Amino acid sequence: MDIQDALIRMLPRDKGLNMARQLANISYVGEKFFVEHQIGDINWQLSHFLEEEADSFVSRFDSSSYLCFLHAMRNFNLNFHNLPLADCPSVPKVLLVGCEEDILFPVWVVEETESRLSNFTEVDKKIVSSKFGHDAFLMDDKIYSKILKEYFLK
Repeated sequence: MDIQDALIRMLPRDKGLNMARQLANISYVGEKFFVEHQIGDINWQLSHFLEEEADSFVSRFDSSSYLCFLHAMRNFNLNFHNLPLADCPSVPKVLLVGCEEDILFPVWVVEETESRLSNFTEVDKKIVSSKFGHDAFLMDDKIYSKILKEYFLK
């Protein structure tokens, strides 16, 4: 069990999920994001940002679903020795997208995955830069929409 999991289980559901999301925002969002906001607006306060983001998140997610998501993230293991992709009759195509500022899934993880998958798949890898760090895929939708559109229109 990690800290987010413990918060959700120990506090009333919405409060626990709210606190877990605030913790996640501090951990996942890139330093550049916080610095830009603090320099650009002297009235900007981290606590208000975290509360607003967490409230928005809680309004869209169920705490039980989020616990399942956390469990899946903690236990995910891409087993390259017995991967069904290796048995495909045609060469599968895989898109990997990483973010330079992501500290949860750093670029080296994306590159290692690319290296392992490239033995039996066609891998297209994109690395982006975003002040949102790990949450870039949620908050920088223009970057990811463009990548996905280009990939699927090939």
